[in-house]
Amino acid sequence: MRRHRQVTSPSKRRSKRPSVVVVAWALAIIIFVWLPCLFVVGRRERKVNSKPTAKLFTFHKDEATLLEDWLQYHTAVFGADNVIVIDHQSQAAEVLETLARWERRGVTVVPFDGSFRDKAAAMSAAMRAHARTAQLVVPIDVDEFVVNERGDVMTALEEIAASTESRKFKFKSRVANCFANLDRPALVAEFSESSATSMAKTFFRAADFLRTDQGNHYGVVRRDNGTHQDVQLAPRNFDRFFVRTSLTLLHFAMRDFDTWYAKLFQRARAYGFTTNTNCEGVRKGQRYCRSFQRLEGGRASREVALAEYRDVCAAIAQQQNRRATAPPANAELRLLADFLSARA
Repeated sequence: MRRHRQVTSPSKRRSKRPSVVVVAWALAIIIFVWLPCLFVVGRRERKVNSKPTAKLFTFHKDEATLLEDWLQYHTAVFGADNVIVIDHQSQAAEVLETLARWERRGVTVVPFDGSFRDKAAAMSAAMRAHARTAQLVVPIDVDEFVVNERGDVMTALEEIAASTESRKFKFKSRVANCFANLDRPALVAEFSESSATSMAKTFFRAADFLRTDQGNHYGVVRRDNGTHQDVQLAPRNFDRFFVRTSLTLLHFAMRDFDTWYAKLFQRARAYGFTTNTNCEGVRKGQRYCRSFQRLEGGRASREVALAEYRDVCAAIAQQQNRRATAPPANAELRLLADFLSARA
């Protein structure tokens, strides 16, 4: 009987020993299609799951002059979802409309019905509530604008967040000239020289944050180990507790006489000052105490009040101890100027 050699079909032979062509195609698909897709998906997932670089916080009551400017500028820089406004029982219709409009755009508005004396506690509570959702928490006042005179704000914040630095971070400060900023939009035309002292404003790494203080000057993080504020604010201890950054706060503390006058009595009431208060013994709001008494609790004439306003402006300029200059005109300063110009 003739034996026939078993014949294996071509398809079965290929299943046992893949051809070089098939292997090459498979490798090509893996290398040029699957792996890049996996990398892109992973990168997207990391981006989606990563925390925002910074959350920005402010506290205000009926700030009709600068609130719109403040929100326009800082939502453009930080993103509306990363801006939190603590509203201390505002009553002005214009202010409430502004808050409602920006809340619809993504800004978080936190109502607060306590005393102004509890501002630090309210700010700290809001910052702790958002600490898990950001790498940095940044408290500033509503008359302060964050800029980076050597670059852009977010690049600087990203570098800070990526660092291993465990100390607190200091802004530099430029205080607006009292008289030059009255004719808007010339608000950014003249400022003091930038400086970073122990009393400059402070921001924090979110994971380490415990609380801020009434003026956001020092605050407390885990590494401070309960160190008293007087020790932290002593100039000789600056480098022990703080890190200088490239970021600057443009501070419009003395926008005009009427705003200063209203704020003075608002603060005096909040702190409980009277014409008999010992201002030298006051730890918070000392300058308001002195002006309140010089204005006799509101009984002094407008001429006396104007003279006090000029004296306060002169004291601010003298405190800076340098000639007022204009900051460099980088993109963010131009952006701020454009916003203020549009509102003029």
